[in-house]
Amino acid sequence: MTWVRIDDHFDEHPKLAEAGVVCWGVWLAGIAYCNRNLTDGFIPWTVARTIGSWEVLDTEEEDGKHRVWDIGRACGMSGEDMDTAWIVDRLVAIGLWDQVPGGYRIHDYSDYQPTKAEVISRRDQKAEAGRVGGLATQAQRKAPAKADGKAPASAPAKAQSKPVPKPKPVPVPDSVSEPKGLLTREGLPSEDDSATAACRMFVNGGRWLDDDEYVGAWDDLDRRFTREWVKAEITPAYAELHAVNAKVKPWDLMRKVEFLCAERARTEDRAKEAHDLEERLAESRALREKAEAATDEDRRRAEIIRKAIKLWLKRRPSEPVPTDFDELSAWLAEVEPLRPKAETA
Repeated sequence: MTWVRIDDHFDEHPKLAEAGVVCWGVWLAGIAYCNRNLTDGFIPWTVARTIGSWEVLDTEEEDGKHRVWDIGRACGMSGEDMDTAWIVDRLVAIGLWDQVPGGYRIHDYSDYQPTKAEVISRRDQKAEAGRVGGLATQAQRKAPAKADGKAPASAPAKAQSKPVPKPKPVPVPDSVSEPKGLLTREGLPSEDDSATAACRMFVNGGRWLDDDEYVGAWDDLDRRFTREWVKAEITPAYAELHAVNAKVKPWDLMRKVEFLCAERARTEDRAKEAHDLEERLAESRALREKAEAATDEDRRRAEIIRKAIKLWLKRRPSEPVPTDFDELSAWLAEVEPLRPKAETA
C-alpha cells in the first residue's frame, strides 16, 4: 500500500486556491490513482474523465425513499450540471495537470510523491528484512529446544535432591542509562532513515518495516521536522518510555518522538521570537537616542524640508520634489513671502 503525501497547507497554494474546492477532489483522486497504480503521475484520458460522481444520495425520508441531488455550476442566471470533463479542463488551464499524449500528467508529481522505482525498491528492502528477521527468530526459538533435548534424563531428579536456593533481590537502578532495546538487530536494511532507526530499538523490529502505515508515519515526521531532528530524539524517547514501562510499543515511540520534536520546534520558535523582539527594541532605542541627540540645526533643517515639501506638492503636484536641501530651501525662501496669509496659517 502506498500513501498520498499532501502538505497541510495545500489549500493555500496559489494554483489550488484558484482551482477552488470543487476541483480538489478530482486532483486528490488523481494523485491516489497514480500512487495506487504506480504510473509516475500519468492518468489515462478515459480514467481522468470518469473520476468522481456529481450525484449525491440524500438521507432516507419518511416514505423510505431517497432524493438524488445533482451538483451543478452557475454564473448569474445561467447554469448547468457539473461534470468531470469541466474539472479536468480547469486543472489543465491552471497548471495542476499537464495534457500529454493519451491522457494527463500531474504537474511536479515526482517532487512530492514516490516514484514507481522508489516504491518497488522499498518493498524489496522490507521483504528482505522480514525474511532475514524471520529466519533469525526461528533460529533463536530452536536453540533452547536443542539445549533442553541434550540434558540427561537423570538431571531433573538430581535437581530435586538439592536444596532450592532462596532468590536474591536484584537491585533496580533509578534511571535507565541504556534501554534493553538497544541490542544488535539483524536483518534490517543498511538505509538509516528514521523508520529504520526506530525499528532498531526493538527485537525483530524489521517486521515493522513491512507496515506501510508505520513507515509512512515516520516519513511524515521526517518531512515536518527534518530527519536529523527525528533521529536525534529516538533514543531519548525510548529511554523515557522504557523507564516507565519496559515493554515499549513501536507506535508509542513514534508518538513520543513527535511530541519531543514539536516541543523542540516550539522552543526554537519562542527563541526566534525573543531574538526578533530584542532586535526591534534595540532598533527603537537607537532611533530614540538619535532623535534625542539631534541638534537645533537638525531640527531646523527638518522643519524647512517638511514645509517645503508640503508647499511644493500643493503648488506643483505634477513635478517631482527636489531632493537637494539647498535647492528646496532656496525655492521655499522665494515663495514664502508670496504666500497668502490664509495659506500661511
